[in-house]
This record gives sequence, C-alpha cells and structure tokens, in this order.
Amino acid sequence: MSVYDKSLEQIQSSYQFTDLEMAKMDYTLKVFAYELSKLVFFFVFFAVIGKFSEFAVCLVALLPFRWISGGIHLKHYWSCFIFSFCFFAVILFMGEMFTLPLYAQISLFVLSNLLLFFIGPVPVSYTHLTLPTTSRV
Repeated sequence: MSVYDKSLEQIQSSYQFTDLEMAKMDYTLKVFAYELSKLVFFFVFFAVIGKFSEFAVCLVALLPFRWISGGIHLKHYWSCFIFSFCFFAVILFMGEMFTLPLYAQISLFVLSNLLLFFIGPVPVSYTHLTLPTTSRV
C-alpha cells in the first residue's frame, strides 16, 4: 500500500468520510496532480524552445473555453498528455506560418464564445465517478 493510499485511509478514519466522498477526493487529487504534471512539462518544454510567452498567452486565452465547454476528455493520462501537447504545439507553430487579419481573429473569437454559450458544456459518459464494485466469494 502506497503512502498516498495510507494517507487517504487516515483521512477517512479521522473524518468519517463515506466511500463515495473518498472516491471523489481521490479523483480530485489525481486530476490536480495530472494537470499540474502536464503544465510543468509544457512550461519547461516551451521555455526551452523559446516559446514560453506564446504558450502562456495561448493557455490563458484557451482556459475559459475549457472551463465552459468541459474540455476534451480522453480515457488515459498519456493519451491526454500527448493530445494536449500536440494541440498546443500545432497552435503555436501554425501561428508562425500564417496570421489571420485582426477582424477575422475577433470574429472567430466571438463566434466561438457564442457557440460555447449555446452548446457547452457537453458531458462525457466516462468521466462520471463510480465506485468500484466488490464481489463476494
């Protein structure tokens, strides 16, 4: 049993949390850890290649879209990591290839916000928390 699991057991026994509450806490802690690990890698990588400020602006600009829409969810950490990395890399490197006129940028921004307002967030079936079932022998 890991230190993490022992800590969760200690918290549950100290505060009498239910299994569902502990599962939610476990899920939340893992989500924060996964997001933090991705961000640290991305910050370091884009700083090393000289794109830190562009990445930071892109991240800040896209965060509201992610919060409102619910984001894109993949089933595994590494598939999410690779998708997120490719997503930001494509955006940053395509910005070097061509730039839209300011009126087109503003129009796309407004249109995106309107679409999110009317259709977001979209729930994803496998992100809902379920307790593991136990079988009796």
